[in-house]
Amino acid sequence: MLGLLYCGMGNMRTLTVDRSTATAHRLVEYDGVCSFIHGHNMNWEVKLEVSMEDVGSDNMPLDFKEVSSLIDEYDHAVVLNTEDPLVEKCDVLPDDDDVMVAVGEVFTDETLGDTILYDSDPTCELLAQDVADKLTELEHVIRADVTVYETDKYGMSAKSFDSEIDLYTDEE
Repeated sequence: MLGLLYCGMGNMRTLTVDRSTATAHRLVEYDGVCSFIHGHNMNWEVKLEVSMEDVGSDNMPLDFKEVSSLIDEYDHAVVLNTEDPLVEKCDVLPDDDDVMVAVGEVFTDETLGDTILYDSDPTCELLAQDVADKLTELEHVIRADVTVYETDKYGMSAKSFDSEIDLYTDEE
């Protein structure tokens, strides 16, 4: 039997957050209707395994608001591929070469409003993985499971583990 164990992590909890966002995107690499800018009322389901080790007297390893605020960045945002012609057409990127726009981070454009750029098409697969990876950077988070539903029928899940936690398998 193969099992995945967290070394020294006996005191764990599961934190759950469900959120909804109205998010616009377009898939320039896709051949079909999704290659046009469109929006979704996305439903996000987040489950975090958190360590209670070294938690303060408030007994909260993580505030729900920290998780919610990360997801809320996608609410009423436009998410685009950096190679999307719309990025250049709307003059989304700053003219100043000294100003850097971080991939996967929200910034405000005067034409598009809140905008998030990625180095590839912003599929729900990519969004779920990016958010899961960001969540495992938060203190006490051991594992993040993020599911993003574009519609009532279709969604994608991604998992991420804290890279500083020792994981090992035990074969019996």
